[in-house]
This record gives sequence, C-alpha cells and structure tokens, in this order.
Amino acid sequence: MLKVHFDASKEEKEKNEAKGLNEKLLKTRTILIYGGITQKVAEDVSRKLLVLSAESKDPIRIFINSQGGHVESGDTIFDMIRFVEPDVKIIGTGWVA
Repeated sequence: MLKVHFDASKEEKEKNEAKGLNEKLLKTRTILIYGGITQKVAEDVSRKLLVLSAESKDPIRIFINSQGGHVESGDTIFDMIRFVEPDVKIIGTGWVA
C-alpha cells in the first residue's frame, strides 16, 4: 500500500504568511491586482476599497499587472474607484491591458 504524507503545516504556514502580507499592505493603504480580472477579483478589490475608505480619507494605491479579463468585472472595479471618497492612485506594472 502506498502511503502519502501531506504536510499541512507547510501549506498552512504559506497561507498565514500571505494573510499577514495582505494585512500589512492594507495598513499601507495598498491594493494589488495581479492576473486576470474576474468577478472574484472585482469583489475582493471592491471590499478593500470600501474598508479603506471607511477607515480614512487618505489616498489609496492600487498596483495592477493584468492581461485583462471579464469586462464587467473591470467596470465594477473602475466604478468603485470612482465611488470611494479617497483619491485612488493606480500604478501599472508589467502588462496592463
């Protein structure tokens, strides 16, 4: 019989590190958008914009590297950027389509 050992602690450690980095980014009022634009990405970015807007009126930075994606999801992100009160600075890096 083949026994497969799954190291859940390594996977959990990576998840916790990513969560910690995301929290630090939000404290600096920074949002990252990397990869294709989907409904899930639009929801995540919208949630972060609303939370940051509620916390402070200081500017928000968005770094984006995306080949594009679902048009309506991109429209949602654009609309939310215009909706929130703080200025939103968008920095393109790499491929921005």
